[in-house]
Amino acid sequence: MEFTVTSPIDGSVYATHRYHEWGEVEDMVEAGGKAFREWSERSAEERIAVLSKWVDTFSEQREELSRDLTFQMGRPCSEAPLEIDEFVARSRRVLELAPEVLADYDKRERGSLRHFISPEPLGLVLVQAGWNYPYIISAHSVLPALVSGNCVLLRHSSQTPSCSIHLEKSFLEAGGPPAVLQALRLNRANTERLHRHKGIAQVAVTGALPNTEPEPRSRRRRHIGLGLDLGGKDAAYIRPDADIARAAKELSRAAFGNAGQSCLGVEKIYVHKTCFSEFLEALKAEAEELKLGDPTEEETTLGPMVRFQAAVAVYDQVNSTIKQGAVPLLPNKPPERAYFYPQILTHVDHTMKIMAEETFGPAVGVMEVGSDEQAVSLMNDSRYALGSSIWTAEPEFGLQLMKKVNTATSSVNHCDYLDPAIAFLGINGSPRGFTLSHFGFRMLTHNRSYWVGSHS
Repeated sequence: MEFTVTSPIDGSVYATHRYHEWGEVEDMVEAGGKAFREWSERSAEERIAVLSKWVDTFSEQREELSRDLTFQMGRPCSEAPLEIDEFVARSRRVLELAPEVLADYDKRERGSLRHFISPEPLGLVLVQAGWNYPYIISAHSVLPALVSGNCVLLRHSSQTPSCSIHLEKSFLEAGGPPAVLQALRLNRANTERLHRHKGIAQVAVTGALPNTEPEPRSRRRRHIGLGLDLGGKDAAYIRPDADIARAAKELSRAAFGNAGQSCLGVEKIYVHKTCFSEFLEALKAEAEELKLGDPTEEETTLGPMVRFQAAVAVYDQVNSTIKQGAVPLLPNKPPERAYFYPQILTHVDHTMKIMAEETFGPAVGVMEVGSDEQAVSLMNDSRYALGSSIWTAEPEFGLQLMKKVNTATSSVNHCDYLDPAIAFLGINGSPRGFTLSHFGFRMLTHNRSYWVGSHS
């Protein structure tokens, strides 16, 4: 069955693709299983050599890949190449970590017996990557899976299907073995069916909390691994002693960058009453500097959202919040196609969706607080718990305060960035499992314990 990719730039059909039929999927699973037997037997050094060449080959296609990204999901052309660069940088960092992480560990001897634990690959891994950062998200799961000796079926969103195609094509061009990495175009029904397939050893999903069943019964019965990244509602707190100009600049980037379509994007900000007005003016000034427009034009700094319906959903959330008493700091304009003007809302509280539900668009609520304790209490009042940040002139005090905030990634004077060497994880309703760092490798391997004794 064919499907089309509608470009958010102008609503035109950018590309037409075909979903794989179930029989083709079964053939791909079988091919991946066969490829696994050979790929997993290669040494880590051999796999690293192949994957390093792949990353080099991929980076050489930067211009073509960037343009394709802009037309598929609206990233401004001035920013799209940065995702390609980030994919390359994160992939190389993953490959640097691999020798140490995949080495045998817990080595010990007991008399003539020698013991060690070996991290070993699982088999065929299904990776479902989101459209908002399609290459970066791929680097978080695909690279650790492949270098660990697994094979991968990569399914991107139907908004960015060519991303998985480009990744497979460049992998083969770099000399990667066939069927080790396969691009999969699959509708939702067959994706759920694939979760139940006995040939799948692990599933890694990037999606949205309300639309994703965290623990499908079929998966539980099979006892296979599951990694989930299911969205966020990251909060920031501005203390009275914060560098207001810097905080406003960084939080504007974190709230409005990529048209607000980031699970780590800052969506609510708490500001101490003594600097509330100053911060609002600074944040408003930063937002007013953004240029919303055609992402193919170099001067554009804020492109369209991924589709018109997404922009309407954010506009509806903003309007419902205004009807409850919130005050917009910027003109409240309805979306034009997928183009949504940024918005800052004040006089907000936690009864409003803008402070409670994921927005995933360029709108942020800013709330006045009277103390550190009130800010911490409000930051903890969320079913999402990916990340949070505190902005202060006293970093050590900020760190102690941050330890009271119930989020997995906590920052002081910093926000909205993932490092491949540092685990990306979460608590509460947002995620399950880990990506990045050595923890990310552990999600894609299983541990085998070996005892070796002498002959006599």
